[in-house]
Amino acid sequence: MEHHLSLSLAAKSIKTASSGEQTAIKRLCEDIIGDYAKLWRNHLDKEEQYIFVPYFQRSDTVKCLCEQLTQEHKQFDRYIEQMKSGNYAVLLEFGTLLKTHTRLEERELFPKIAELLSQQELDGIFRDIS
Repeated sequence: MEHHLSLSLAAKSIKTASSGEQTAIKRLCEDIIGDYAKLWRNHLDKEEQYIFVPYFQRSDTVKCLCEQLTQEHKQFDRYIEQMKSGNYAVLLEFGTLLKTHTRLEERELFPKIAELLSQQELDGIFRDIS
């Protein structure tokens, strides 16, 4: 669910930033700031707590992916702080990172984890994140 929403937000961010319409850019940034802690940061925290930390040691590939994705989570926080300071020019970078970040999780991390974990472990992750 959240990944569909993040891809939609990424596309909207990229399109809005590329439009150059400052009012629309500012409005979208304000919406993102308003939703970030409750929706997005909560989702990122759950990924780190229930996937990255417990399972990064399962393989070197998963470890590298988890480290990269954790750094990207921190970059999202920095973008939000910049938006809060009125720097709406980061919207394009935010949207681009959100798109590539979500795709990396979907296409690389999650399939790799699915290969390495038992069905019981996967069910536990789904229960914890939902």
